[in-house]
Amino acid sequence: MTHGDPVPAIAYLRTDLSGSSAHLHELWLCRLAVRLGYQLDEIIRVDSVTRMRGIAFIIANIEIHRAEAVFVPDVSHLDGHLDRIVALADVIEQNGETYARWIPITEAIGDVFSPLPTPPHGQRGY
Repeated sequence: MTHGDPVPAIAYLRTDLSGSSAHLHELWLCRLAVRLGYQLDEIIRVDSVTRMRGIAFIIANIEIHRAEAVFVPDVSHLDGHLDRIVALADVIEQNGETYARWIPITEAIGDVFSPLPTPPHGQRGY
C-alpha cells in the first residue's frame, strides 16, 4: 500500500438484525467506506444460525485482508464483542460513529519517567 491507496477494510452485518434492510445496509456501508477512503475487501454476512461464528470470521478476515477498519450498521451486530474487534481494527458504524484503536502514550513514546542511562565513566551525557 502506498500513499493515496485506499485503506483495506471489511464490512460485517447480521442479516437477522438488518432484516429486509440488509441490502440497503450493505450499500450504505460500501458508500461510507469509499467516502472515508477505504476499500471494502469483504462483506461478511451472517444470520441467526451462523452468528456464533461471526466474530471468528471478522477476526480471520481482519488478518487476511490486513483490514484497518470494520464497517457495521451499528455495534449491536457485533454481539457484545466490540472491544475484541477494536483491539484489532477501528469499528465504524453506518452513522459514522467510530471506535478507534489507540495505543497508550507510554507505549507510543516510551516511558518518559524512567531515568536516562548513566554514561560510562569519564564521558559526558550529551
